[in-house]
Amino acid sequence: MSHTKEHGTAKSYVIGFILSLIFTIIPYHLVVNEVLTGNTLLFAILGIAILQMFIQIFFFLHLGRGPKPFYNIVFFFATAGLIVVVVGASMFI
Repeated sequence: MSHTKEHGTAKSYVIGFILSLIFTIIPYHLVVNEVLTGNTLLFAILGIAILQMFIQIFFFLHLGRGPKPFYNIVFFFATAGLIVVVVGASMFI
């Protein structure tokens, strides 16, 4: 019985981890050092969150490598919808 491997290599996991750290530290730096304020800060953090989402999808969830592209689309939109709900609820609170 043959199984296709859809997992990444150690190199891709390390690259994904480093990119995730970078895109986590940047918003922290923007807020703590008050580099940006107001709506500019909000949009910068939202933009970085979207980049972080793509990093997670590509390097850790491997959604672009599967044999079933429909599932990839569903998972992508579910992730995007979850982010919209979390950000929207945070802004509402």
